Amino acid sequence: MLRKISVTVSIAVLCLFTASAAQASSIAIINSNSGWYNDNGEGQGLNPGLNGQNYFSGDFDGDHYHNFFIFNLGSLAGATITGATLQLYTGDVTDDGTYSTYDVSTAPATLNDGTGGIPAYNDLGGGVFFGSTALTIGQADSVVAFGLNAGAIAAIQAGVGGMFSIGGDFVGAAGGWAFGFTDFDQRNQLIIEYEGGNNVPDGGLTLGLLGGAMMALGALRRRFM
Repeated sequence: MLRKISVTVSIAVLCLFTASAAQASSIAIINSNSGWYNDNGEGQGLNPGLNGQNYFSGDFDGDHYHNFFIFNLGSLAGATITGATLQLYTGDVTDDGTYSTYDVSTAPATLNDGTGGIPAYNDLGGGVFFGSTALTIGQADSVVAFGLNAGAIAAIQAGVGGMFSIGGDFVGAAGGWAFGFTDFDQRNQLIIEYEGGNNVPDGGLTLGLLGGAMMALGALRRRFM
């Protein structure tokens, strides 16, 4: 009988750790801020004098614009990032083209206050390529989502626990724009797949499995002792 108890407990413990280790989760993080910089060095983020948190990108009135999104990754401290998707509301789209995303080295505070100048503009439209998506006029006022690459996953991993920025550039076939007439939008999300983590709850799965295993052990001991 003791051998049966031992085998049963071993199986329960194995299931506990297998389920816990195999558990993968995802979280959708809403952008904390958005904005743009143009090739004259003019920038707009939280600056109330420049259209709130508009994230326009493309060509307008002889200038080209790059945009940005900032996300708070504080809840992912200790997590291992395994995948990422960027979801955005397109706003006004006047041209068929490609929207590309990049890493950002400019500090979020600088992006937010609009003081990054031309260096910030260049930063938002170049560097480590994260991924891209085609946009068409027919996708105006809709939500699009596209996967980010290994470079993005590595950057997100390095930014876990703090603020993380993504830069973007829309290039239209005929010199148009995307993300026109936009503002802060909760549909702008960084959807992250991860494992582990110190601050992200696992829904109580681990504790539930452990509790179940302990209850089973107690019942078996009472039966056979």
